Amino acid sequence: MTELFYSSEFQLVSRNEPTFREEIFVSPQDAQKAGIKSGGQYYIFGIQPLMPGPKDVEFAARVTVLPGITPGTIQVNRHFLEATGFQENDERFWFIRSAPSILPVQQVVIEHSMNQDFVDREINDLRSNRSQFFVNRCMLVEPGSDKTELTLRMLGRASFYFRDIQPAPDLLREKSILVFDESTQISLFIPHRKSGVDMIVVVDGSGSMDIEDFIYDGRWKARLDGVKIALDLLFQVKLVSGSRVSSIAALAFGKNAKMLYPSEIAMRKITEENQLDSIRQSVKNVTKTGLEKIGVDRSGTIIASALKMASDLLDMYAQENNEKMIVLLSDGADWQEDSKEQSIGEIVRTSNDPAVLADSMHHDSNIRIHTVAISDKATFLKRYPGSQDQIGSLPNKDLLRKIAEFTDGMFLESPSADLLARIFEELGVGAMYPIN
Repeated sequence: MTELFYSSEFQLVSRNEPTFREEIFVSPQDAQKAGIKSGGQYYIFGIQPLMPGPKDVEFAARVTVLPGITPGTIQVNRHFLEATGFQENDERFWFIRSAPSILPVQQVVIEHSMNQDFVDREINDLRSNRSQFFVNRCMLVEPGSDKTELTLRMLGRASFYFRDIQPAPDLLREKSILVFDESTQISLFIPHRKSGVDMIVVVDGSGSMDIEDFIYDGRWKARLDGVKIALDLLFQVKLVSGSRVSSIAALAFGKNAKMLYPSEIAMRKITEENQLDSIRQSVKNVTKTGLEKIGVDRSGTIIASALKMASDLLDMYAQENNEKMIVLLSDGADWQEDSKEQSIGEIVRTSNDPAVLADSMHHDSNIRIHTVAISDKATFLKRYPGSQDQIGSLPNKDLLRKIAEFTDGMFLESPSADLLARIFEELGVGAMYPIN
Protein backbone atom coordinates (compact mmCIF):
# COMPACT_ATOMS: atom_id res chain seq x y z
CA MET A 1 0.00 0.00 0.00
CA THR A 2 1.37 3.40 -1.04
CA GLU A 3 1.29 6.43 1.24
CA LEU A 4 0.19 9.57 -0.61
CA PHE A 5 -0.02 12.18 2.14
CA TYR A 6 1.29 12.26 5.71
CA SER A 7 1.42 14.68 8.60
CA SER A 8 5.11 15.51 8.39
CA GLU A 9 4.65 17.26 5.02
CA PHE A 10 1.00 18.35 4.94
CA GLN A 11 -1.21 20.46 7.18
CA LEU A 12 -4.60 18.99 8.06
CA VAL A 13 -7.57 21.33 8.66
CA SER A 14 -11.31 20.77 9.01
CA ARG A 15 -13.81 21.93 6.39
CA ASN A 16 -17.46 22.79 7.01
CA GLU A 17 -19.67 20.57 4.85
CA PRO A 18 -23.48 20.23 5.10
CA THR A 19 -23.46 16.42 4.87
CA PHE A 20 -21.76 13.54 6.62
CA ARG A 21 -19.49 12.09 3.97
CA GLU A 22 -16.15 10.44 4.54
CA GLU A 23 -14.51 13.06 2.34
CA ILE A 24 -11.06 14.64 2.14
CA PHE A 25 -10.20 17.54 -0.18
CA VAL A 26 -6.82 18.23 -1.80
CA SER A 27 -5.46 20.83 -4.21
CA PRO A 28 -5.11 20.04 -7.95
CA GLN A 29 -1.32 20.37 -7.64
CA ASP A 30 -1.07 17.85 -4.79
CA ALA A 31 -3.55 15.55 -6.53
CA GLN A 32 -1.48 15.55 -9.71
CA LYS A 33 1.68 14.62 -7.80
CA ALA A 34 -0.17 11.79 -6.03
CA GLY A 35 -1.87 10.54 -9.22
CA ILE A 36 -5.39 11.28 -7.99
CA LYS A 37 -8.01 11.87 -10.67
CA SER A 38 -10.42 14.79 -10.49
CA GLY A 39 -13.51 12.61 -10.09
CA GLY A 40 -12.56 11.44 -6.61
CA GLN A 41 -10.95 8.20 -5.45
CA TYR A 42 -11.06 6.13 -2.26
CA TYR A 43 -8.18 5.73 0.18
CA ILE A 44 -7.40 4.85 3.79
CA PHE A 45 -7.13 7.70 6.30
CA GLY A 46 -5.04 6.44 9.21
CA ILE A 47 -4.09 7.81 12.61
CA GLN A 48 -1.05 6.52 14.50
CA PRO A 49 -1.18 6.15 18.30
CA LEU A 50 1.05 8.36 20.46
CA MET A 51 2.53 5.34 22.22
CA PRO A 52 3.94 2.25 20.48
CA GLY A 53 1.91 -0.94 20.70
CA PRO A 54 -1.68 -0.21 19.65
CA LYS A 55 -2.58 -0.56 15.99
CA ASP A 56 -3.22 2.41 13.72
CA VAL A 57 -6.82 3.59 13.65
CA GLU A 58 -8.00 3.51 10.03
CA PHE A 59 -11.01 4.82 8.12
CA ALA A 60 -12.17 4.80 4.50
CA ALA A 61 -12.35 8.20 2.84
CA ARG A 62 -13.04 9.66 -0.60
CA VAL A 63 -10.28 12.04 -1.70
CA THR A 64 -11.68 14.79 -3.92
CA VAL A 65 -9.73 17.35 -5.93
CA LEU A 66 -10.92 20.89 -5.20
CA PRO A 67 -9.54 24.09 -6.82
CA GLY A 68 -8.80 26.87 -4.39
CA ILE A 69 -7.16 24.72 -1.74
CA THR A 70 -3.64 25.81 -0.87
CA PRO A 71 -1.03 23.21 -1.90
CA GLY A 72 0.32 21.40 1.13
CA THR A 73 -3.05 21.66 2.90
CA ILE A 74 -5.43 18.73 3.38
CA GLN A 75 -9.05 19.62 4.21
CA VAL A 76 -11.33 17.05 5.89
CA ASN A 77 -15.11 17.19 6.24
CA ARG A 78 -15.56 18.44 9.81
CA HIS A 79 -18.27 15.90 10.68
CA PHE A 80 -16.15 13.02 9.43
CA LEU A 81 -13.06 14.36 11.23
CA GLU A 82 -14.98 14.56 14.51
CA ALA A 83 -16.11 10.94 14.05
CA THR A 84 -12.50 9.79 13.74
CA GLY A 85 -11.64 11.42 17.07
CA PHE A 86 -8.92 13.51 15.45
CA GLN A 87 -8.48 17.28 15.86
CA GLU A 88 -6.60 19.92 13.88
CA ASN A 89 -4.03 20.42 16.62
CA ASP A 90 -3.74 16.71 17.40
CA GLU A 91 -0.21 15.54 18.17
CA ARG A 92 -0.72 12.13 16.60
CA PHE A 93 0.68 11.36 13.16
CA TRP A 94 -1.76 10.74 10.32
CA PHE A 95 -1.47 9.42 6.79
CA ILE A 96 -3.50 8.80 3.62
CA ARG A 97 -2.62 5.68 1.66
CA SER A 98 -4.03 3.33 -0.96
CA ALA A 99 -6.30 0.41 -0.04
CA PRO A 100 -5.73 -3.25 -1.00
CA SER A 101 -9.24 -3.50 -2.48
CA ILE A 102 -12.09 -1.14 -3.41
CA LEU A 103 -15.47 -2.78 -4.03
CA PRO A 104 -18.84 -1.27 -4.96
CA VAL A 105 -21.74 -2.16 -2.68
CA GLN A 106 -24.20 -4.01 -4.91
CA GLN A 107 -27.10 -4.09 -2.49
CA VAL A 108 -27.68 -3.38 1.15
CA VAL A 109 -30.47 -3.70 3.70
CA ILE A 110 -30.25 -1.15 6.49
CA GLU A 111 -32.22 -1.62 9.69
CA HIS A 112 -33.90 1.11 11.64
CA SER A 113 -36.24 0.60 14.61
CA MET A 114 -38.90 3.27 14.89
CA ASN A 115 -42.48 4.02 15.79
CA GLN A 116 -44.84 2.74 13.08
CA ASP A 117 -46.56 6.13 12.99
CA PHE A 118 -43.44 7.68 11.47
CA VAL A 119 -42.58 4.98 8.92
CA ASP A 120 -43.99 6.79 5.86
CA ARG A 121 -42.25 10.01 6.77
CA GLU A 122 -38.92 8.23 7.27
CA ILE A 123 -39.16 6.36 3.96
CA ASN A 124 -40.06 9.52 2.03
CA ASP A 125 -37.19 11.39 3.68
CA LEU A 126 -34.65 8.69 2.79
CA ARG A 127 -35.89 8.50 -0.77
CA SER A 128 -35.80 12.28 -1.22
CA ASN A 129 -32.30 12.52 0.23
CA ARG A 130 -30.90 9.26 -1.10
CA SER A 131 -28.01 10.92 -2.88
CA GLN A 132 -27.13 13.09 0.10
CA PHE A 133 -27.30 10.23 2.61
CA PHE A 134 -25.77 7.36 0.65
CA VAL A 135 -24.03 8.21 -2.62
CA ASN A 136 -20.21 8.42 -2.41
CA ARG A 137 -20.23 7.03 1.13
CA CYS A 138 -17.65 4.41 2.08
CA MET A 139 -16.57 2.02 4.84
CA LEU A 140 -13.30 0.26 5.62
CA VAL A 141 -13.98 -3.41 6.30
CA GLU A 142 -11.62 -6.04 7.64
CA PRO A 143 -11.89 -9.55 6.12
CA GLY A 144 -14.15 -11.84 8.12
CA SER A 145 -16.04 -8.97 9.73
CA ASP A 146 -19.59 -9.43 10.97
CA LYS A 147 -22.06 -7.22 9.07
CA THR A 148 -23.86 -6.42 12.32
CA GLU A 149 -20.71 -4.62 13.53
CA LEU A 150 -20.81 -2.14 10.63
CA THR A 151 -22.48 1.24 10.90
CA LEU A 152 -23.11 4.17 8.58
CA ARG A 153 -23.17 7.49 10.39
CA MET A 154 -25.85 10.02 9.53
CA LEU A 155 -25.69 13.72 10.30
CA GLY A 156 -28.41 14.75 12.73
CA ARG A 157 -29.98 11.28 12.99
CA ALA A 158 -29.30 7.81 14.33
CA SER A 159 -26.65 5.71 12.61
CA PHE A 160 -27.81 2.90 10.32
CA TYR A 161 -26.93 -0.72 10.97
CA PHE A 162 -26.76 -3.42 8.32
CA ARG A 163 -29.09 -6.39 8.15
CA ASP A 164 -27.53 -7.50 4.87
CA ILE A 165 -24.81 -6.18 2.58
CA GLN A 166 -23.32 -7.50 -0.65
CA PRO A 167 -20.46 -8.17 -1.00
CA ALA A 168 -20.61 -9.93 2.37
CA PRO A 169 -17.83 -8.79 4.75
CA ASP A 170 -17.31 -12.29 6.15
CA LEU A 171 -16.34 -13.51 2.65
CA LEU A 172 -13.73 -10.83 1.97
CA ARG A 173 -10.16 -12.07 1.64
CA GLU A 174 -8.43 -8.75 2.31
CA LYS A 175 -9.00 -5.36 3.85
CA SER A 176 -11.44 -3.54 1.56
CA ILE A 177 -13.21 -0.24 1.10
CA LEU A 178 -16.90 -0.78 0.36
CA VAL A 179 -18.35 2.09 -1.70
CA PHE A 180 -21.98 3.18 -2.05
CA ASP A 181 -22.80 4.69 -5.44
CA GLU A 182 -25.79 5.50 -7.65
CA SER A 183 -26.27 1.86 -8.65
CA THR A 184 -26.34 0.47 -5.09
CA GLN A 185 -29.71 -1.15 -4.38
CA ILE A 186 -30.74 0.12 -0.96
CA SER A 187 -33.61 -1.22 1.15
CA LEU A 188 -34.80 -0.17 4.58
CA PHE A 189 -35.90 -2.88 7.00
CA ILE A 190 -38.22 -1.76 9.79
CA PRO A 191 -38.91 -4.46 12.39
CA HIS A 192 -42.44 -4.81 13.67
CA ARG A 193 -44.51 -7.24 15.69
CA LYS A 194 -46.90 -8.57 13.12
CA SER A 195 -48.36 -11.87 14.26
CA GLY A 196 -47.84 -13.44 10.87
CA VAL A 197 -48.06 -13.22 7.09
CA ASP A 198 -50.90 -14.06 4.73
CA MET A 199 -49.30 -14.82 1.39
CA ILE A 200 -50.55 -15.46 -2.13
CA VAL A 201 -48.22 -16.70 -4.85
CA VAL A 202 -49.28 -15.56 -8.34
CA VAL A 203 -47.76 -17.56 -11.22
CA ASP A 204 -47.67 -16.49 -14.86
CA GLY A 205 -48.88 -19.48 -16.89
CA SER A 206 -49.45 -17.73 -20.22
CA GLY A 207 -48.16 -18.98 -23.55
CA SER A 208 -45.04 -16.81 -23.50
CA MET A 209 -43.84 -18.83 -20.49
CA ASP A 210 -43.16 -21.76 -22.86
CA ILE A 211 -40.32 -19.82 -24.50
CA GLU A 212 -36.97 -21.41 -23.77
CA ASP A 213 -34.81 -18.46 -22.76
CA PHE A 214 -34.35 -19.29 -19.08
CA ILE A 215 -30.80 -20.45 -18.32
CA TYR A 216 -30.38 -23.11 -15.64
CA ASP A 217 -27.25 -25.16 -15.07
CA GLY A 218 -25.91 -23.79 -18.35
CA ARG A 219 -28.89 -25.05 -20.37
CA TRP A 220 -31.82 -23.33 -22.02
CA LYS A 221 -35.09 -24.03 -20.23
CA ALA A 222 -38.65 -22.79 -20.60
CA ARG A 223 -39.67 -19.84 -18.46
CA LEU A 224 -42.17 -22.14 -16.76
CA ASP A 225 -39.21 -24.21 -15.56
CA GLY A 226 -37.83 -21.08 -13.89
CA VAL A 227 -41.16 -20.57 -12.12
CA LYS A 228 -41.22 -24.17 -10.90
CA ILE A 229 -37.69 -23.84 -9.53
CA ALA A 230 -38.64 -20.66 -7.66
CA LEU A 231 -41.86 -22.19 -6.29
CA ASP A 232 -40.10 -25.29 -5.05
CA LEU A 233 -37.41 -23.21 -3.34
CA LEU A 234 -40.01 -20.99 -1.74
CA PHE A 235 -42.24 -23.77 -0.46
CA GLN A 236 -39.58 -26.09 0.86
CA VAL A 237 -37.46 -23.40 2.51
CA LYS A 238 -39.96 -21.01 4.03
CA LEU A 239 -42.92 -23.18 4.96
CA VAL A 240 -41.00 -25.83 6.89
CA SER A 241 -39.18 -24.21 9.79
CA GLY A 242 -39.22 -20.78 11.36
CA SER A 243 -41.88 -19.53 8.97
CA ARG A 244 -44.40 -16.93 10.04
CA VAL A 245 -46.78 -17.67 7.17
CA SER A 246 -50.28 -17.96 8.67
CA SER A 247 -52.20 -18.74 5.50
CA ILE A 248 -51.35 -19.26 1.87
CA ALA A 249 -52.83 -19.64 -1.59
CA ALA A 250 -51.37 -19.95 -5.06
CA LEU A 251 -52.94 -19.16 -8.41
CA ALA A 252 -51.91 -19.30 -12.04
CA PHE A 253 -53.01 -16.92 -14.76
CA GLY A 254 -53.05 -16.22 -18.47
CA LYS A 255 -56.06 -14.36 -19.82
CA ASN A 256 -57.90 -15.64 -16.74
CA ALA A 257 -56.79 -16.79 -13.28
CA LYS A 258 -57.31 -20.20 -11.66
CA MET A 259 -56.40 -21.66 -8.29
CA LEU A 260 -53.32 -23.82 -7.92
CA TYR A 261 -53.66 -24.25 -4.16
CA PRO A 262 -56.14 -24.93 -2.74
CA SER A 263 -58.42 -26.16 -5.51
CA GLU A 264 -61.30 -23.95 -4.38
CA ILE A 265 -61.18 -20.16 -4.25
CA ALA A 266 -59.88 -19.73 -0.71
CA MET A 267 -56.77 -19.45 1.44
CA ARG A 268 -55.51 -22.25 3.66
CA LYS A 269 -54.16 -21.75 7.16
CA ILE A 270 -50.79 -23.35 7.80
CA THR A 271 -51.46 -25.59 10.79
CA GLU A 272 -49.09 -28.50 10.38
CA GLU A 273 -45.95 -29.41 8.48
CA ASN A 274 -47.49 -32.20 6.41
CA GLN A 275 -49.49 -29.57 4.52
CA LEU A 276 -46.26 -28.92 2.65
CA ASP A 277 -46.77 -32.10 0.61
CA SER A 278 -50.10 -30.96 -0.83
CA ILE A 279 -48.77 -27.45 -1.43
CA ARG A 280 -45.75 -28.76 -3.30
CA GLN A 281 -47.99 -31.19 -5.18
CA SER A 282 -49.80 -28.20 -6.67
CA VAL A 283 -46.54 -27.11 -8.35
CA LYS A 284 -46.86 -30.14 -10.64
CA ASN A 285 -49.71 -28.34 -12.41
CA VAL A 286 -47.29 -25.62 -13.57
CA THR A 287 -46.91 -27.30 -16.97
CA LYS A 288 -48.69 -26.95 -20.29
CA THR A 289 -51.04 -29.85 -19.62
CA GLY A 290 -51.45 -29.04 -15.93
CA LEU A 291 -52.42 -25.43 -16.59
CA GLU A 292 -54.90 -26.47 -19.28
CA LYS A 293 -56.31 -29.06 -16.88
CA ILE A 294 -57.18 -26.46 -14.24
CA GLY A 295 -58.65 -24.16 -16.91
CA VAL A 296 -56.02 -21.46 -17.47
CA ASP A 297 -56.54 -19.72 -20.83
CA ARG A 298 -52.95 -19.46 -22.05
CA SER A 299 -53.69 -17.40 -25.18
CA GLY A 300 -53.06 -14.08 -23.44
CA THR A 301 -51.63 -12.32 -20.40
CA ILE A 302 -53.66 -10.14 -18.04
CA ILE A 303 -51.59 -9.52 -14.94
CA ALA A 304 -54.13 -7.06 -13.55
CA SER A 305 -56.92 -9.64 -13.32
CA ALA A 306 -54.65 -12.04 -11.45
CA LEU A 307 -53.60 -9.34 -8.98
CA LYS A 308 -57.24 -8.38 -8.46
CA MET A 309 -58.17 -11.97 -7.65
CA ALA A 310 -55.27 -12.24 -5.20
CA SER A 311 -56.27 -8.94 -3.60
CA ASP A 312 -59.87 -10.13 -3.14
CA LEU A 313 -58.64 -13.34 -1.49
CA LEU A 314 -56.47 -11.39 0.93
CA ASP A 315 -59.30 -9.01 1.78
CA MET A 316 -61.56 -11.98 2.53
CA TYR A 317 -59.19 -14.30 4.37
CA ALA A 318 -56.31 -12.29 5.82
CA GLN A 319 -56.20 -12.14 9.60
CA GLU A 320 -56.27 -8.81 11.37
CA ASN A 321 -52.80 -7.45 12.13
CA ASN A 322 -51.15 -9.89 9.71
CA GLU A 323 -48.93 -8.66 6.92
CA LYS A 324 -50.58 -9.09 3.50
CA MET A 325 -48.24 -10.08 0.72
CA ILE A 326 -48.32 -11.21 -2.92
CA VAL A 327 -45.41 -12.86 -4.72
CA LEU A 328 -45.69 -12.43 -8.50
CA LEU A 329 -43.55 -14.68 -10.72
CA SER A 330 -43.78 -13.60 -14.35
CA ASP A 331 -41.96 -12.56 -17.50
CA GLY A 332 -43.91 -9.27 -17.33
CA ALA A 333 -45.27 -9.62 -20.88
CA ASP A 334 -48.48 -7.65 -20.34
CA TRP A 335 -49.71 -5.47 -23.21
CA GLN A 336 -52.46 -3.10 -24.30
CA GLU A 337 -55.69 -4.27 -25.90
CA ASP A 338 -54.92 -2.86 -29.35
CA SER A 339 -51.74 -4.99 -29.66
CA LYS A 340 -52.10 -7.14 -32.80
CA GLU A 341 -48.53 -8.36 -33.15
CA GLN A 342 -47.97 -12.09 -33.46
CA SER A 343 -45.43 -13.61 -31.11
CA ILE A 344 -43.73 -16.92 -30.48
CA GLY A 345 -45.95 -17.66 -27.52
CA GLU A 346 -49.19 -15.74 -27.77
CA ILE A 347 -51.20 -12.66 -28.67
CA VAL A 348 -51.50 -10.57 -25.52
CA ARG A 349 -54.48 -8.36 -24.76
CA THR A 350 -55.18 -6.41 -21.60
CA SER A 351 -57.17 -3.31 -20.72
CA ASN A 352 -55.87 -2.56 -17.21
CA ASP A 353 -52.52 -1.21 -16.11
CA PRO A 354 -51.25 -3.69 -13.49
CA ALA A 355 -48.89 -1.12 -11.94
CA VAL A 356 -51.74 1.35 -11.36
CA LEU A 357 -53.88 -1.43 -9.90
CA ALA A 358 -51.01 -2.52 -7.63
CA ASP A 359 -50.62 1.05 -6.37
CA SER A 360 -54.32 1.14 -5.55
CA MET A 361 -54.14 -2.23 -3.75
CA HIS A 362 -51.27 -1.00 -1.62
CA HIS A 363 -53.04 2.24 -0.76
CA ASP A 364 -56.44 0.68 0.00
CA SER A 365 -55.46 -2.63 1.61
CA ASN A 366 -51.77 -2.23 2.51
CA ILE A 367 -50.85 -5.15 0.25
CA ARG A 368 -47.19 -5.42 -0.68
CA ILE A 369 -46.14 -7.17 -3.88
CA HIS A 370 -42.73 -8.77 -4.41
CA THR A 371 -42.02 -9.48 -8.08
CA VAL A 372 -39.66 -12.09 -9.53
CA ALA A 373 -38.62 -11.69 -13.16
CA ILE A 374 -38.33 -14.80 -15.29
CA SER A 375 -35.84 -14.04 -18.09
CA ASP A 376 -35.12 -10.61 -19.58
CA LYS A 377 -35.06 -8.91 -22.97
CA ALA A 378 -31.30 -9.33 -23.53
CA THR A 379 -31.43 -13.07 -22.81
CA PHE A 380 -34.48 -13.50 -25.04
CA LEU A 381 -32.79 -11.76 -27.98
CA LYS A 382 -29.65 -13.80 -27.43
CA ARG A 383 -31.72 -16.95 -27.71
CA TYR A 384 -33.97 -15.62 -30.50
CA PRO A 385 -31.97 -12.99 -32.43
CA GLY A 386 -34.05 -10.81 -34.71
CA SER A 387 -37.21 -11.26 -32.61
CA GLN A 388 -37.26 -7.77 -31.09
CA ASP A 389 -40.62 -7.07 -32.78
CA GLN A 390 -42.31 -10.06 -31.13
CA ILE A 391 -43.72 -7.92 -28.33
CA GLY A 392 -45.92 -10.61 -26.84
CA SER A 393 -42.80 -12.65 -26.12
CA LEU A 394 -40.46 -9.93 -24.86
CA PRO A 395 -39.95 -10.02 -21.08
CA ASN A 396 -40.84 -6.73 -19.41
CA LYS A 397 -38.72 -6.28 -16.29
CA ASP A 398 -39.58 -2.58 -16.11
CA LEU A 399 -43.24 -3.38 -15.47
CA LEU A 400 -42.38 -5.90 -12.74
CA ARG A 401 -40.00 -3.43 -11.13
CA LYS A 402 -42.68 -0.74 -11.18
CA ILE A 403 -45.27 -3.03 -9.57
CA ALA A 404 -42.85 -3.75 -6.72
CA GLU A 405 -41.90 -0.09 -6.29
CA PHE A 406 -45.52 1.08 -6.20
CA THR A 407 -46.28 -1.34 -3.34
CA ASP A 408 -43.03 -0.99 -1.35
CA GLY A 409 -42.16 -4.51 -2.40
CA MET A 410 -38.89 -5.93 -3.68
CA PHE A 411 -38.02 -6.68 -7.29
CA LEU A 412 -35.84 -9.73 -7.97
CA GLU A 413 -34.17 -9.99 -11.35
CA SER A 414 -34.00 -13.79 -11.25
CA PRO A 415 -35.57 -16.68 -9.29
CA SER A 416 -32.33 -17.68 -7.56
CA ALA A 417 -32.27 -19.34 -4.15
CA ASP A 418 -30.16 -16.58 -2.59
CA LEU A 419 -32.43 -13.78 -3.77
CA LEU A 420 -35.63 -15.55 -2.72
CA ALA A 421 -34.20 -16.36 0.69
CA ARG A 422 -33.19 -12.74 1.22
CA ILE A 423 -36.78 -11.58 0.87
CA PHE A 424 -38.63 -14.33 2.63
CA GLU A 425 -36.43 -14.56 5.71
CA GLU A 426 -38.06 -11.29 6.77
CA LEU A 427 -41.60 -12.71 6.72
CA GLY A 428 -43.68 -11.49 9.62
CA VAL A 429 -40.80 -9.96 11.55
CA GLY A 430 -40.58 -6.70 9.65
CA ALA A 431 -41.12 -4.87 6.40
CA MET A 432 -38.64 -4.05 3.65
CA TYR A 433 -38.86 -0.77 1.71
CA PRO A 434 -36.75 0.02 -1.37
CA ILE A 435 -34.99 3.39 -1.16
CA ASN A 436 -35.03 4.42 -4.82
